[in-house]
Amino acid sequence: MITLSKYLSILTALITLNQAFILTPAIPQPIYYSIFAGFIVVFIFNVKGIKINPLMLLFLLIAGFSILANDIPGYIQAPFRLLSFILIVSLIGPFFQSPSLNFFKAKTFQISNQLLLLLGALTFFVYILPLEIPQGRGGFTGFMVHSMTLGPFLGVAIIFALNKLYDFHIFKFSKIKKHLLIVAIVLIFISLLLASSRSAILATLGGSSFFFFKYYQYRLGRLFLLYTLIPLGVIFSFPLWEGYTDGIQKKIEYSERNEDIYATRRSNWDMRLAEFQSSPIIGIGFANMTGHVNVETGTSEPGSSWFAVLAQTGVLGAGVVILLFLGNLWMLIRDKENRLMAATLGGLLVLFILHMMAEGYLLASGSYLFFYLWLLLGNIQLFKTYKNFRII
Repeated sequence: MITLSKYLSILTALITLNQAFILTPAIPQPIYYSIFAGFIVVFIFNVKGIKINPLMLLFLLIAGFSILANDIPGYIQAPFRLLSFILIVSLIGPFFQSPSLNFFKAKTFQISNQLLLLLGALTFFVYILPLEIPQGRGGFTGFMVHSMTLGPFLGVAIIFALNKLYDFHIFKFSKIKKHLLIVAIVLIFISLLLASSRSAILATLGGSSFFFFKYYQYRLGRLFLLYTLIPLGVIFSFPLWEGYTDGIQKKIEYSERNEDIYATRRSNWDMRLAEFQSSPIIGIGFANMTGHVNVETGTSEPGSSWFAVLAQTGVLGAGVVILLFLGNLWMLIRDKENRLMAATLGGLLVLFILHMMAEGYLLASGSYLFFYLWLLLGNIQLFKTYKNFRII
């Protein structure tokens, strides 16, 4: 089963990345979900010592009840969206644990991070070389279909590169690899600026700050030095990378003209808050949204994952989700057995906690951002259970 899990993890990492990769056609959603349904069947026949996460079970019950308690338009396809949500989080999220699933989730996470680091380091060359790669939506997109997808995954690549950099430091690996990682971090940072996603930049800064905080948690002098030198280095090197910030400056100018730094998302946030106020306890229904909804696909842009889960499942569902995230974060802060792993997982978790304030993919099971987020949560659950389990 271990060998089969390894091959399935490679296939899973490639299939899911393909959905956000601009050079290959996306797999149609029915086929995409059917593939993972097949994977679930494979693991069902090998479940030994399976464990269920009670918080996840509670959230799914609340989500199901929110659908039954509301009159949701048929084009939203709420039951199907809940079923697809359950399918993905059962496979890679923190819902189920078993020896074979644990190995599968860890291996998928390792391969996904390696692919994102590789693509992140190569993204800058899409900008400077005539590679004739199609341009996605939202500005500079590199290898991704949208700049809003590129931004957070460049942040993921930076934090994963920091993990490898400190791994080399601990095990005294070659200086060439260390220097290559430093160059990769610089190139990924420039690409992050080119993506012009302010939410992704702030989330990356927050995630990276947590990484250093956790790793040097008991060496406050070194932590203070890093928190001082890194910002100074960024400030003094600004003339070198100022030219890559044109997209960011245009967004800032647009916000200033509208006298609102949240101008591009304010209307979505207002709609989500109005939805929550209309049904604050159980919400308006899992996957349900009002306003500008595509009646053919039943999709819309929520504007914020946190506002979306609050509007759709009310304080009951949102409370469980917030408890899941904050509980994991607190566990990682307190961990003393594997600081590097806790720093990395915590940095990634903080990155997504911050980024989800501006992007709505927490419940969107067809999104690669959704897949990576829940895969991260699944691996944090593994770390919580098995402190020395090799995840990254």
